[in-house]
Amino acid sequence: MTKLNQRGDLNAAALAIFTPLFIGASYTLYLHGFKKAQGYIYVILFTLVKLVGAAMSIDVQINHNAALYTPAAILSTVVLSPLLLATASLVNAKSVLSVSDQEFAKHALPELTVSNRSQTDKAVSNGSRFARPSISRLTQLMIIVSLSLGIVGGLDAFATVATNISTGQLYLRIAAGFSVGAWVLICVSLAGNWNKRQYMDGLSQALYPIIAGVVLPLLAVRLVYTCGIAITIDTTMTQVFNALTGSWVLYLCIAWLPEIFIGAAFVAVGVTATRTK
Repeated sequence: MTKLNQRGDLNAAALAIFTPLFIGASYTLYLHGFKKAQGYIYVILFTLVKLVGAAMSIDVQINHNAALYTPAAILSTVVLSPLLLATASLVNAKSVLSVSDQEFAKHALPELTVSNRSQTDKAVSNGSRFARPSISRLTQLMIIVSLSLGIVGGLDAFATVATNISTGQLYLRIAAGFSVGAWVLICVSLAGNWNKRQYMDGLSQALYPIIAGVVLPLLAVRLVYTCGIAITIDTTMTQVFNALTGSWVLYLCIAWLPEIFIGAAFVAVGVTATRTK
């Protein structure tokens, strides 16, 4: 039996940290209800992926279990997808609105008269773009495609027996590109909805500043690690980004810590935000 190295210690710590985060995310979903907190389903999925991935990685290192090497590497690579889905869902969820389009126009432009009908119509039109359904659907589609390509590419790129590694590399790089594109669309949606946040329910009002100031910047940092894996895997370039054997310091700084801070931010807001009917 092999003793855990620094990366293994991080995985052991992940088991201790993500267990309460899983409980907290589950409680948030129960507290606020599925309609308002449906994005927390993906937060729960994220914590489960982290727990399973950490357990697999520890087993690979301690027991030299080659059968788990590929799935452990894939999970450590695609774990970003549930976080992106959670963020996109919480930013774009139409069900979180506390007022209708007409009410938004009434509150935003209380002193308009009939002669200002064109301005009122414009306000209503702006209010109707709270959820931006087309952007939301496109964002979710990009994340799902990224997740699918990451899994398929990982089966080749992280195979214990060399197969079609070049194809796996290509899929992982395309998947990383889709993830970056999804992050950009989430930023666009957040910016478009920012001025309307005071008309949202308590959970969304609390989440929006956290998503803007904490979650999205940390997701950008985490995306650097994802792109690093996709670009350098099984090449003559540096292998510090390798999903299981790369630099533990780099993994700690731009993958492990950002994931924990994002998960903790979602859970902290979820369990403390004002519950609305």
